[in-house]
Amino acid sequence: MITLLYLFLIIFVFYLLNNLVNENFQNYVNPFFKNKSFCSFDIDSNKCKCTYQKDGINIPFNSPEISCFNNCNNKNKEECNNNTDKNAYYYCKEGNNCKKYKASIQNKYISTNNCGIDVLTNQIKLPYITEESCKNSINLCDKYNKKNLNNSQIKKNCLKDTNCGYCENNYGNGKCVEGTAEGPLDLNDNCSANSKTNKYEYGNFLFY
Repeated sequence: MITLLYLFLIIFVFYLLNNLVNENFQNYVNPFFKNKSFCSFDIDSNKCKCTYQKDGINIPFNSPEISCFNNCNNKNKEECNNNTDKNAYYYCKEGNNCKKYKASIQNKYISTNNCGIDVLTNQIKLPYITEESCKNSINLCDKYNKKNLNNSQIKKNCLKDTNCGYCENNYGNGKCVEGTAEGPLDLNDNCSANSKTNKYEYGNFLFY
């Protein structure tokens, strides 16, 4: 009887210690992220995420959710970027429209001011400071790059237009760009028919 009692006590103590260790582990925040992480709205996924930014690099890198006290996922777009400043805004080109977002002028949160990731270069798309500059950047083919369309729909609609070509990377992600049979008009798109990374297509409109 005494042996069983000791065995029960050992199991009970082990259970308590195991729960204590798990709880401490779950609440542990890596010192690298501690006091550096904040909620940031991801335009591409339309979700609020826990992020941090490196000094001198205006990019919102992903941070463990625990670093933001697990409260980013539950926030909507309006609540997410709570470090914005009154009357400070930036603009993003979305399709053939410009969308207005609240901005932060504080250096430690400056990475929240971005327009998502470019599907071809995987680089941050920088925001426009004014609506006018954003609208001036819109070209004839941007109207096909809508978020509610998948890549095959964008490509199909794009290649019907004689003013446009479609540029696609190795992962099947692409966008419609201004171009002719010779290639894209903007050389910064880094696309060509013979490219091994970003392949350019033009001319499907001939079949319609």
